[in-house]
Formats: sequence, structure tokens, C-alpha cells
Amino acid sequence: MENNTPQPVSGQLLVAHFQTAFIALVTAIAAKSEAERSENNLVGQLRYMSGGAFLSPGQLNPDFQTDVTRSSLDAHIKKVQAEQLDVASSQQVEALLEQDKHDYVGRRVRVDVINPNETPIDSVWFNQHHGYRHNNTKRKLANGTIREVRLDENVLLIQPPFTTRLLYRELKYYAVYIINPETLEPMVTLTVN
Repeated sequence: MENNTPQPVSGQLLVAHFQTAFIALVTAIAAKSEAERSENNLVGQLRYMSGGAFLSPGQLNPDFQTDVTRSSLDAHIKKVQAEQLDVASSQQVEALLEQDKHDYVGRRVRVDVINPNETPIDSVWFNQHHGYRHNNTKRKLANGTIREVRLDENVLLIQPPFTTRLLYRELKYYAVYIINPETLEPMVTLTVN
């Protein structure tokens, strides 16, 4: 028989999942960029060697052919590695996302901003005339119920408490950015109940 009672969860673990996902996705992007740079570098060398004329392998001296072969192999290996990293990081993020949806969505959370100079909490408002709009806030604290975990976007959507929604009917969510993209460090602490 399956146990559906909520298990104790940790805000630190959720922050760690955001950090892991962010680093995995950034690493995959960096690997893809390096593979493209390596390939473009090789193509640039070949264009330079051709001098604008039609290029054929016979025009290249044997030493340069060896260098081109190595560079080509290197570029293709980097491309394959980048594809593998992309798949692996996507799978890792998807697994974390499924776990976090199960463990955290619907739970109450308190968000505290670590550095008072950062503003990682946005308010999301909705009305019939203007649709959704975001406002960056200077809030250093937010609480409510977790509605969405978006690891790939580095955002946690929190529905404000009922009393807050009664006072501000158009306020729908707090969008909390968890990881600082420049330092890869958490911008908030989460206390999950």
C-alpha cells in the first residue's frame, strides 16, 4: 500500500536542487559554446588557408593536414560531449523537478532574502484589462504556498496567503529567484512547512 502522507522536506534541499539544476544547465550551455567555438576556429583556419579560392585537401601541406585532422576530431568530440551533457543535464533537471513537484508544491513556505542589496522577489499581478504584469519589489520576506517549481527558470512561484489576496485582489504570486546567476550562490533561504 502506497503511503501518501507528506514526508518532512527541507528548504535547504530545495535550494540545493535549484543550484544543481542551474549549474547543470549552465555547464551544458558552456560545453555547447566551446564545441561551436572549436568548430568555428577550425573552419576559420581552413578559410584563411584557401585564400578565397576553392579549397581541396591536396592544397594543404602534410603537417597542416595532420593539425586539421586533430582539430577536426577535437571539434567533433566536443560536439558529441556537448550533446551528451545536454541530455544528461536535462534528465537530471527533469528528475529533480518531478521530485520537487511531489515534495514541495502545495506546501507553505517562508522566503528570507540573504543579501539586503538583492531583490529576488517579484510580485505577479493579474487583471482582465492588462493581463499579467511583474513588479520587482524590495521585499526581504515573503510567505505563502508553493504553486510551481521551475528549476530551469530559477524561479519558485508562491501564492500569497489568503488575507493578503483579500487585501490585494490582483496579486496572484510572488516569483522568487533562488540562485544568483553571477555568483551561483543562493539569494534566499527557504523554510518549508
